[in-house]
Amino acid sequence: MLFKRALTVIFLLPAVIFVVVQKNNDIFVFSLMLVLLLAIHEYCNLASLKNGLIKTAYIFTLLITFYFLNKQSIHFMPSWILAILVLATLWWLSTIYLILSFPKNSSYWHDNEAFRLIIGFLVFMPMLVSLSAIHRINSNALMLLLSLVWAADCGGYFFGKAFGKNKLCPNVSPGKTIEGVLGGVFLSSVIVNFYLFFVTEGFTIKDYFYFNVLSIIVVAASVAGDLLESVFKRLANAKDSGNLLPGHGGVFDRIDSLTAAAPFFFLFYIFIT
Repeated sequence: MLFKRALTVIFLLPAVIFVVVQKNNDIFVFSLMLVLLLAIHEYCNLASLKNGLIKTAYIFTLLITFYFLNKQSIHFMPSWILAILVLATLWWLSTIYLILSFPKNSSYWHDNEAFRLIIGFLVFMPMLVSLSAIHRINSNALMLLLSLVWAADCGGYFFGKAFGKNKLCPNVSPGKTIEGVLGGVFLSSVIVNFYLFFVTEGFTIKDYFYFNVLSIIVVAASVAGDLLESVFKRLANAKDSGNLLPGHGGVFDRIDSLTAAAPFFFLFYIFIT
């Protein structure tokens, strides 16, 4: 399994870096839309959206909505879109209850298709708008976000394997441990300090403090995104969201942490810079 995961990373990482460093935001947005197409298809399967017409209309609506929101924020970020992103972070905070109370409210998920459709919007749209906005502002900042999320994931996996004893949320993700999360915080701290020392110029003590706080926020948010997708998979009785990526599962499995981390990163980043 680890070998397959490593091979997939070796294949995908250069493509991701190539897209991120492109100065042309249109190329990046097009790539995001392709990722959305694959991820939302997997989400529809997890959400038991079996009607082909509804699924197609839903995916098309998400793509068009993202395209519209992105066009509205090409030259500057309108206050109403910022307000949407702030509300999105508040929604992510509310998912803590959904995660911790699982499976208490499972029947509501199964009985309400409209609820499942709305949740999909809340999961994917803030991430897409945030990622595109970060890319326009500074592609280095986007690489920082991705690196922090990857560090949180790697730290959670390897530190959890080596030292994990205390389960973080056993009803949702039995393999995730508190020690793994702390390992993710540690690796993310290494990444953000590398960024400060070798990528930025003339950073201050205040920058050092803010960016280290940012790394902790990203780790916490990425864990929330990962756990929420685990809730979806448990509700669907599925191990992975798909099987497109050997050793990793589906596309949604790879971006689940980003769905929560991206809006938190974007809002805090523009606050501190």
